[in-house]
Amino acid sequence: MHADNNKIKKIASMFSEIAGRYDFINTVLSLGSDRVWRKKVVKIATTKHCETILDVATGTGKVALEALKQNSESRVFGIDPSLEMLRLAKSNGEFPVYLSGNAEDLPFKESAFDCVTVAFGIRNFIDLENGLQEIFRVLKSGGIIAVLEFSLPGNVIARSLYEFYLGHIIPIFGKILSGTRAYYYLRDTIRTFPRDHEMMGIFEECGFENVRFMKFSLGVVACYIGEKPDIT
Repeated sequence: MHADNNKIKKIASMFSEIAGRYDFINTVLSLGSDRVWRKKVVKIATTKHCETILDVATGTGKVALEALKQNSESRVFGIDPSLEMLRLAKSNGEFPVYLSGNAEDLPFKESAFDCVTVAFGIRNFIDLENGLQEIFRVLKSGGIIAVLEFSLPGNVIARSLYEFYLGHIIPIFGKILSGTRAYYYLRDTIRTFPRDHEMMGIFEECGFENVRFMKFSLGVVACYIGEKPDIT
C-alpha cells in the first residue's frame, strides 16, 4: 500500500521551506530540551547491540548523528521526504547515510535493521498504521522501535500551562522565527494525534509486543517503545 504522494509532497515542501531555521527554532521553543530528548530516544532504542540503525523522518539528521555518536560501530541510515532537510543533513559529513523516501514505502529489504527511531516525525506519517507496519517489516526479529513524540501532561496545572504555550506561544513565535504558518500545523497535530494508551494499542495492532511508553519533561514528550517478536 502506497501513501498519497501529493500529501507527502505537501508536507515535505512545508519542511523544506523552514529547513534552514528548523533546528534553531526547535531549540528555542523547547528551551533547549530537544538535545536531551534526542539522547534519550537513542539510548532507549539501542539498549541491545545494534549493527544497523534507521532513523525515519530524520529531518536534518540530528537523531541519526546522535545514534552514530552513541554507537560508533553501527551503520546508521536516515530517511526523509524533504530534499532540503536531507541536504542540510548531508552537509554534516559523509555518515550517517541519508536517503530520500517516506515511512509508508521504505526502500529497504525485510529484517534489515536492529532498531528504528522516529523523533517528532510520526505525526507527519500520511498513514500511521501503514508507516508502523513498514517499520515492523524492516526490523529484525527482536528489533526495537522507539518513537519520540509530543504529548500532553497529565497534571491539570501543568497541562493548562502547556495548552497555553502550545496554543499561543509556539505558533506565534514559530511564525515570527520561520516566516511561515508551519508551527500552527505543529500545534494542531499535537492536539489531535493519538497518545499514551491509544498509541500503545496502535503499536500492538501493527504487530509489536512489549509495548510501553515513558514521559519526559512533565509529560510534554512521550517515548513509545515496542519490539518485533523474536522468532529465531
